[in-house]
Amino acid sequence: MLTSLTESGAFSLLNKVYSFEELDQLRSTELFYCPACRQSVELKLGTVKRYHFAHRKKTACHYEAEPESERHLLGKQQLFDRLKQKGEAELEPYLPEIRQRPDMMLTFNKKKYAIEYQCSSIPHEQAIRRSRGYQSLKIEPVWILGSNQLHRTGASEYRLNVFHWFFIKNFPYSSLPYLLFYCPENKQLLRLSEFFPISKQIFHAKAEVMELSMDSLAPHKCSAPGGYPVSWLQSKVLKFRKFPPSKQVTSLQKVLYLKKRLPLSLIPPIVFMPAQFDFAIETEPHVWKTRLLLWAETRPGFSKQEVVRYFSFLESEGHITRRSLQTISPSTEEILYELGNRLMQAGFLTWTEKNNIYTLAPIRWSSKITDVLHEDCEFFRLISALEHNL
Repeated sequence: MLTSLTESGAFSLLNKVYSFEELDQLRSTELFYCPACRQSVELKLGTVKRYHFAHRKKTACHYEAEPESERHLLGKQQLFDRLKQKGEAELEPYLPEIRQRPDMMLTFNKKKYAIEYQCSSIPHEQAIRRSRGYQSLKIEPVWILGSNQLHRTGASEYRLNVFHWFFIKNFPYSSLPYLLFYCPENKQLLRLSEFFPISKQIFHAKAEVMELSMDSLAPHKCSAPGGYPVSWLQSKVLKFRKFPPSKQVTSLQKVLYLKKRLPLSLIPPIVFMPAQFDFAIETEPHVWKTRLLLWAETRPGFSKQEVVRYFSFLESEGHITRRSLQTISPSTEEILYELGNRLMQAGFLTWTEKNNIYTLAPIRWSSKITDVLHEDCEFFRLISALEHNL
């Protein structure tokens, strides 16, 4: 930590640039105490890690905190230096009502924000407990992850695990999620948004370098999402045709064989239609959309209520698993309505307002990989045209 208490009041290592000699002299004459537990702490003046305070070994402190790395200390210092220019900022203020101490507290337009810079993985229960503690005091929690937590797997492609989704926020008045990352080496704040999954953990996402401001930390509005990742998805589908997954979707493979006498690799391209709320479902998009397609094909038409009920049935049977999200919760109706709109735009689905019925266009199932690859080309040509309003 970068702050402590002394006999004369609060002391911060960021009040000014201290030399080693100044701090060495100070620790020989001054006693430092933890703002939370009031036990004595040591002023560490090492050559590897930046100057900081730390509890003595075997000291029990009721304040819940993990050890701070050099990256965390450096990033916290940089974020504080910049945030104090945006509003009234405090470094590591202790909140006795909830026994918590955020990395920073920022007051902006009479609203308080608890800024947590998280460089290490922590149990999600701990993250939830901290966020709820701040919210109980009407303080908005803002989590910024260290750039070491950003796992890029390709161009505009990222691996997001359970840890990441507990820090997802959504734009106000929208269910669109985003994540914030800060890199102390480059002094850059990165916002990741517009998530489109191809599997449980691999996502296409839009990365933006942001100016550190209240608009970047707590956006007041949601900009319209960009185009769907057509070229990226096309490459993923081609890879899927060659190397389809097996173990994770054994039950679906059995259903396909019984109903269509086809392997998973030959499912029609319609099931890869990207939709805005796909991120809310942990099950691979092509898996749950294939199950919906097989159901829809057995009916001459179906209502919105019927498809919602069938989706809920698949959930209850364990064929669809929702992603565990703390701040975002698009409903089943929202998920299916947005997907339905995309399918109608592409001509795969029609809506009869008189009867309030959806009708599915005939879908071609083929046992020949050459025919399926041709269908893929037509499918992506179609949705590319839709993206460009042609």
